[in-house]
Amino acid sequence: MNLVLCYHHVSPARTLYNTTPEIFERHLEVLRSAGYAFVSHDEFLGLARRGFDSRARTALITFDDGHADNWFHARPLLTSLKLPAVLFAITDPRAINEGPIRGAAEEPILDKSPEAEHVHTPMRWSEIKAWHDTGLLSIQSHTHGHRPLERFAGSKDELRRTVSEDLLLSRQVIQERTGSTPISLAWPWGHSNRTLRAAAAELGFPLQFSTVPGYNGPWAMQQRLHRVCLDGASAATVEAWALRSGAKRATKIYSLARTGITSVKGCLKSLQWRSLVDAR
Repeated sequence: MNLVLCYHHVSPARTLYNTTPEIFERHLEVLRSAGYAFVSHDEFLGLARRGFDSRARTALITFDDGHADNWFHARPLLTSLKLPAVLFAITDPRAINEGPIRGAAEEPILDKSPEAEHVHTPMRWSEIKAWHDTGLLSIQSHTHGHRPLERFAGSKDELRRTVSEDLLLSRQVIQERTGSTPISLAWPWGHSNRTLRAAAAELGFPLQFSTVPGYNGPWAMQQRLHRVCLDGASAATVEAWALRSGAKRATKIYSLARTGITSVKGCLKSLQWRSLVDAR
């Protein structure tokens, strides 16, 4: 069974979409104890190309967006354990900053106001490149503009042009900044539609990730891969996911059911959005 884990913040200060460093370490311990091997992006790609034919338990660690606390808290732990990870980076200049590599004492401090939870404190390209150059971080695309393109109100041709421009720019930035070419894509909020997925695949993004929870096995669609979002999850929740994979048939049914439910919800949301646009 192949689990893809999704995180946003790893911080001792935040609460929203956050996992504390201690709980994050506990997640890793639970998965290791359950017999999971942590794989790199390239290893996961190989598994996907073979149709996930292995019965081995594997886990892929992924982070979305490019938050500074990933550098200050997730990176040191993963580096000490020599565990690989993937960063799905938003490449818009507002999402990742310029500047030199920061030391531990230079972490931006959030104030105590509720509004601070929503403050985006970005990583820097110098930090991303340094982590990437250790061989333990793969940089993949989270699109350039991080827009809800599944709600696009224009024609299919217009949508294809829009997403193509966005993804080509995302790829160009990642190539220029890291020297590597992204071939995987995590859709913003995990939402996509057939037009988006087809356009991305044609541009050379064969692996596309949703946020539909489930395991990736022979039934998995490479353009709608499952990810389990574990922001703030307890060790018990992670253990439940880790051990549930023993029931292969139940896992397959669960994953397919979740995919179907999410697809229906996506269609309904799209119809609602178009109705609002038409009403205006």
